Amino acid sequence: MKKGCLLLLAILSLTYGYQGYKTVCRYIHDEVKVKNHGQLSDIANKVLSVPLETPDSGVVRQIKRVQKDGNNIFMLADRRLLHFDVSGKFINQMIMETNGRDEVLIADYTLDPDRHQVIVIDSQRNVSKYDYSGNLISKVKLTQPWHKLTAFAYHNGYLWATAEKLVQNAGNNDSYQIVHSLYQLDSDMNEISNRRLHIADVGRDILFGSFCVDELLADEYGVYAYSSPADMKHLLSDTLHIVQRQNLPVMSGYGYDGEACVYPVRKGKRHIISTYHHTIDNCYTFCYDNTDHTAYLLSKGFKDDFFNTGYIADFQSMDIYNESYCYLKSGADISGKFPDRAVSNDNPVLFIVTLKS
Repeated sequence: MKKGCLLLLAILSLTYGYQGYKTVCRYIHDEVKVKNHGQLSDIANKVLSVPLETPDSGVVRQIKRVQKDGNNIFMLADRRLLHFDVSGKFINQMIMETNGRDEVLIADYTLDPDRHQVIVIDSQRNVSKYDYSGNLISKVKLTQPWHKLTAFAYHNGYLWATAEKLVQNAGNNDSYQIVHSLYQLDSDMNEISNRRLHIADVGRDILFGSFCVDELLADEYGVYAYSSPADMKHLLSDTLHIVQRQNLPVMSGYGYDGEACVYPVRKGKRHIISTYHHTIDNCYTFCYDNTDHTAYLLSKGFKDDFFNTGYIADFQSMDIYNESYCYLKSGADISGKFPDRAVSNDNPVLFIVTLKS
């Protein structure tokens, strides 16, 4: 029995190999500093406050998908696409054309900074292009047989999307499976190529039935999908494995059997970040500083020591390369610096974070 256990341990050691050995050594020699408390100034150089002006079309709430291009800031608020400048002044709103009685809502959007255009997908599967002034440039119908679009982005001259598609099982015409893939598209949403999504190699087996994609991001290897895990207990070891492999494969030869990968972290030049925000009591921020090998495992998020708004539970990337992040605060959280806005949760302040380089 003892010999059998020793043999099993030897096999496991060979299986995990040198990469696993290096990860263990980092812990043994205390190369990685693990912190359970952190202030925003630990990772950020500066924070810009942007008090958002209330547009004529109504209050600003339920904000998501904040994106920035130069002095232009866009965001979805109550499924409206709003455009502000960096001072918070309201510029315009992208208006969807309606046919008949059905209300047309915005499902998702992305920015094309090369042409200064906004590309919008609406609830009726139309893809519309606008200039930053809100003028409609073109409109096409989405023809792909997608069951559900999960993420949308522009990168390096192409549009990218992750989407689920129902595929009939071989040998059983009455059953289907959901196939989640990454698509490369031209400017008119014509498909150039696609690869099935696969959970990235993080040095351990991950069992899952299906997974969501929060956003599409990019690094030096290309576009990859990010999906925030529901807990962070494996994030440090997973991140160390990714760092040691030094790649985040996508539509390239680095992928798993030619498939595109989903990662549990967002990769920046210095900081590798993952956030999860379901409720204020069910959230976390994970950050690994690749320069000084410090990991932050924060159950409430970073404490805002720039504007003293409390803890940052929802830390959002504003661009595809994760160079800028933001968070939003309203109500009592901003009473110290913005007392006139503290009376209502419908007068939020956007805070733009510049990370240390």
